[in-house]
Amino acid sequence: MLTRVWGHGIVRPMPYLLTNAIQTYYEEAGQGTPLVLIHDLGSSHGFWDLQVPEFAAHFRVITYDIRGHGKSEKVDRFRFEDTAEDLQALLNALEAVPAHVVGVGFGGLVSQTFTLRHQELVRRLVLLETYCKTPGGLPGMGLRLQTLNLFLLRLLGPLGSILYGWIVSLILAPPLSAGSRTLLYRELAHADLSQMAKASLAALDYTEIKQLARILVKTLVLAGFRNAATVQQARLIARSIPTSTLQFLPRGVPPSNLTVSELFNRVVIDFLEADLGVPGR
Repeated sequence: MLTRVWGHGIVRPMPYLLTNAIQTYYEEAGQGTPLVLIHDLGSSHGFWDLQVPEFAAHFRVITYDIRGHGKSEKVDRFRFEDTAEDLQALLNALEAVPAHVVGVGFGGLVSQTFTLRHQELVRRLVLLETYCKTPGGLPGMGLRLQTLNLFLLRLLGPLGSILYGWIVSLILAPPLSAGSRTLLYRELAHADLSQMAKASLAALDYTEIKQLARILVKTLVLAGFRNAATVQQARLIARSIPTSTLQFLPRGVPPSNLTVSELFNRVVIDFLEADLGVPGR
């Protein structure tokens, strides 16, 4: 069985579990209170590589590939209800409930759906630069940027990555560091375009924002302050969740877990450990 070593001497197997009739790939690191990290559209568990080592010093960190992504099983149809049941089955099988839940972008939609359907399994919720369909509106810019990225990668290969980086550098500031850019391109370059298309279509039909008022767990809504689209969505979501706190990350641009990873890590750990008495345990 494959193994992977993170900091703090932690070694965990990298297996699959049958969840809701599909094979789901996951990894674990650390110990203590369970913390599940849900990646963005077109990426995989590796999207959190800048978070896992630090988070694993405080929590039992679980990363996994959403259905149709990474090493998890491909699907004929993508529905967010299914992603919620996948995650429920995974966490129950790992005896990792209740868990803190952190989702970024598209993973934030999975996080919202999971929390709405299984609120009793969620300790605290963190939503980073995600979105929610508003009456008469569409999801935020993150989905469109990722679709453009994959299109250029598949059409032009390595040249597509260069072109996308140039386009993003004109739109977003500051640009990704070399390490973060490599991580992001690595993730998106291996995405399955047909699976991503199915997931993208599901995102366009996502729930109306008024349903978020049903979320009662303590929630942190985060967004980089340098992107108007994600700032607007963060404000809408925070106003809709009665137990939420809204916080902006200075100099952060999507995805802020990569562009301002140290700040993001610190803010999330502080939020999850606040008022708990014993940090992360």
